[in-house]
Amino acid sequence: MKQSTDLTNFQCIQCHACCKEKGYVRLTTQDTLSIAQFMDMDVWEFTDSFTRLTHDRTGLSLTEKPNGECIFLTEQGCAINPVKP
Repeated sequence: MKQSTDLTNFQCIQCHACCKEKGYVRLTTQDTLSIAQFMDMDVWEFTDSFTRLTHDRTGLSLTEKPNGECIFLTEQGCAINPVKP
């Protein structure tokens, strides 16, 4: 059975707990465009450098660091906070 998590009412409190867990952050087309623009990158360059196919091969997700943390998590917090998905 497929499990889904409804994050419609999710409110980030910037604790970074989610960012340190293994899993994936599914990206919408708008997420991809917004992050690429925020990083001053071409959307194709961003997609190639920071995304991968989701496990079900139906979309893109952010890549992770080898330890499972979000690729954009830094010691100061989220490097893409203003446009984070």
